[in-house]
Amino acid sequence: MGQSFLRKALLALTLGSLLHFILEPIPVFGDLIAGLVAGYIADKKPGFAAGIGFLAGILADTLIGLTLVLFYAALSPYLSFLAESLKNLILTFSLALPILYGLKGAFISLLGGFIGYYISSFSKAGTSESKSF
Repeated sequence: MGQSFLRKALLALTLGSLLHFILEPIPVFGDLIAGLVAGYIADKKPGFAAGIGFLAGILADTLIGLTLVLFYAALSPYLSFLAESLKNLILTFSLALPILYGLKGAFISLLGGFIGYYISSFSKAGTSESKSF
C-alpha cells in the first residue's frame, strides 16, 4: 500500500508540474487545471491533494524562474552599458518576480487540488453506487 501511494503521489506531482509548465501562458486557468489534475490523481485526503497541487505549482514555477535567471545571465555581458545599480535592480526584479508569480500560481494550484479531490471523491462515489445495482 505504501508503494502505490508513493507512486500515485509522484505521478500526480509530475503530471501536475508538467501541465502547469505547459499551460503557463493561460494566466489563471492553466494553474487551476494543473492543480485540478494533480488533486484528482492524488485523491487520498483533501489536504494531501491540495498539497500536491501546491507542490506542482511551486516546482513548475521554480523551473520557469530558473529559466528567467539563466536568460538574465546570458544577457548580462551585453548589459555592460548600463550603470551597476541599474543592473542590480534588473537582477533583483528578475529574481523576485518569478518567485511572487510562482506563489500566485501555486496557491491557485492548491485551490485546484481541493477541487480535484472533491471531483474524484464524487466520481468514485458515483461508480461505487452504480456497481451496487
